Amino acid sequence: MKVWISLLSACIFGLASCEDPITEGITLSEVEFSFSVHPDTTYLSIGDTFLLSASHSNTIDGIKLTDGFGLINVSFGQSQKIPKNSSDDFEFARKGNDFEIVIKDGDIDWKSGSISNVINAFKTNSVGDSFKMSYQFIFLTPGTYDLAISPSFYEGSKGKGRWSGHFNVQDPHWDLVQIPGVENPTTSDYYYYNHYLIAVTE
Repeated sequence: MKVWISLLSACIFGLASCEDPITEGITLSEVEFSFSVHPDTTYLSIGDTFLLSASHSNTIDGIKLTDGFGLINVSFGQSQKIPKNSSDDFEFARKGNDFEIVIKDGDIDWKSGSISNVINAFKTNSVGDSFKMSYQFIFLTPGTYDLAISPSFYEGSKGKGRWSGHFNVQDPHWDLVQIPGVENPTTSDYYYYNHYLIAVTE
């Protein structure tokens, strides 16, 4: 049976939920965000910046959504080895320790408690004619980073809808995961474009 080692689905390691978001009360068509990255590269150095951005019209099913907010769930993990060669080599990337972030559009939903410096979701509301998310990451420590997204939802006074996303790249760098006996996903697999992996070096 194929096994996907993904830091998004840190569920494989028991670190995050694999369940779909609540679907009760869905009234709007699904919105899928296409995230662009810059630079689109396998390797970066400590101190380098990495820009991630996406936008989508806020008119869905002919309805202009003017309030409420939406989320895209995030798992942002780091492995010490380049490439990652063990499923045990995983930690959540932490703001102030492994990275800094500049929010250009949208917002961040942070995890709570002892991991409050860990990203839980990308968050945004309606501005003008669109929903926008744009984030600039600055890497502070070396390792293999896996930025992974999974579905959540939008909810406002005019309805509720599922939100999902993918990375608009040809190659999300799955070759940075080389675990003996474990098969990585291929382009035909759903999770393939839900991840973007980067090796950060000294």
